[in-house]
Formats: sequence, structure tokens, C-alpha cells
Amino acid sequence: MFSALHTFGRQLTWNTHIHLSVTRGRLCIKSGKWKPIYFNEKVVAQSWKTKILTLLRQQYSQLLLPEAMVNQIRDYQEWSWYLDPLYNRYWRVFFAKKTKHAKQTVNYLGRYLKRPPIAASRLKHYDGKILRLYF
Repeated sequence: MFSALHTFGRQLTWNTHIHLSVTRGRLCIKSGKWKPIYFNEKVVAQSWKTKILTLLRQQYSQLLLPEAMVNQIRDYQEWSWYLDPLYNRYWRVFFAKKTKHAKQTVNYLGRYLKRPPIAASRLKHYDGKILRLYF
């Protein structure tokens, strides 16, 4: 499994998203043969959304909210009100086509590993605990 947080898209515009790559199969312990695993995009998208929003609710007390949000979200109830509409929004989960060669996969993943998740030009201030960015 491989995961990378990105704050920009292909044209380097602000587009926060997560890349998650997993194998589409497993090695059977008994037979030693490769067994394919299939994922349903709609089921994965709903599950991902539910897990992420549940995690955000559970971690409220640990979150360091940006200054712009602190005035709007002062307690857990306001945090919940903020998250509620996200359950009804569409969350895009993209399944890339299966690659035929390992080298293609390595090249694809390498493009995401060579760039930092946040460009240095976006860094405004970091005090050791809180990171501030230019938007």
C-alpha cells in the first residue's frame, strides 16, 4: 500500500487530495497463486467518506484548526454542524486502470513521491507546532 497527500493538481493549482495505491490482489497462502481482488467504486467511495468523517469527529480535540475557522467553530457541536453537509456531498474516488508492467506502476508512483505535498513557496510560517500557508 502506498499513500501520498497532495495539495495541488496537475496544473499546480490548489486541489487537496490523497493518492492511495494498493495491489489488486493477494497471494494465496495455501496454493501460492495470485488471487485477484475487485473493488466496487461506489462502495469504496461511501466507505472512505464515512471513515474519514468519523475520524475527523473523533479527533476534534486533537485538531489544530486554521485561524479563519477558529472564530466559526468554537466547540464540538459546531464542528459536527460543519461536517454534516459533507456526508451529502459527492466524493470522487478514482480507480486507475490496471497496469500491465511493474515499471509503469513504479514510474506512476515515482511522479508523486518526487514532489513535496506542499510547495516551499506556499509556506508562510512554521513555529514548530502550527504551519501557516499562503492560499
